[in-house]
Amino acid sequence: MALSHCAFARKLADSMRDPVIGGMARIFESNLRSDAATLIGSDGDVIIGLRILRDAATMTDSLPPAARARIGAELAQAYAVLELDRECQDALSRAQRAVDDIDEVDRTGLFSDWDASRLLVYEGTCWLFLNKPRKAIVALDAALSTTGDGNRNVGLAAQVDLASAYNQIGELEEGCRILGETHSSLVAMGNQRGIERAHRAIERTTPWRNEQPVQALLERIRSTEIQ
Repeated sequence: MALSHCAFARKLADSMRDPVIGGMARIFESNLRSDAATLIGSDGDVIIGLRILRDAATMTDSLPPAARARIGAELAQAYAVLELDRECQDALSRAQRAVDDIDEVDRTGLFSDWDASRLLVYEGTCWLFLNKPRKAIVALDAALSTTGDGNRNVGLAAQVDLASAYNQIGELEEGCRILGETHSSLVAMGNQRGIERAHRAIERTTPWRNEQPVQALLERIRSTEIQ
């Protein structure tokens, strides 16, 4: 249903020659098609999502800076999943330039939570997928230090990826602790997309499934979900 609505909005915008609505529709259609570049669901098609985002990027001259930042950040994330380092960093640079142009007037509606800290979460996620977990930790720690209470969902997303970064460098105790605590918070909030993101992070612990911290994490997840 969501995909149908996005596709209808995109076609309607194109027929009206309205690049603002068209760009917005493409942002969210891409997000759904790619399952947020596989952070949310394992069967997302990153290539389709990337194609739609590139289409949206052709409309950026007509879009507000927060929307341009979102497009750049989403592009960077998709490139990172595909392990395209240079393209990822170029997209992050474009997103940063757009973030620099955001003011309070732009932080409304769909983009009310867009600022430099939100981009840092994307940057950290990109480093994670580019197999540079120590850089991911630096970016995600910076994001968490500047994310306010009003952006709790953004902070929890950062914590999920921070946990994965710690696991990648072998600090399983810290990574599994963060992931377990964050999953519990997401369940308490009823944040389904956040829970799905956490489940994808839990799947990434498979190489260490026989280690005690991972076993404890899996048991904690089971008990939390039973409750």
